[in-house]
Amino acid sequence: MVWKRDSAYWRGRIKREFPKIFKRLEKGDLPSVRAAAIEAGLIRERTALMDLRRAWKKASPAERRDFLKEART
Repeated sequence: MVWKRDSAYWRGRIKREFPKIFKRLEKGDLPSVRAAAIEAGLIRERTALMDLRRAWKKASPAERRDFLKEART
């Protein structure tokens, strides 16, 4: 079974587990369901380091070598 993690899922979970944050979301104090989920600690914001690690895994050996050469200068 594939779990669907769309805004309806996060909205329902925030409503059940974090009623104060849900009230702020409903009032419009939070710009989106994602912002509310991040504030509740349900979703982590991606950091630059996370993006670098992901890119490193996808880089070819030549790209990695070039990057390391550039970083050392």
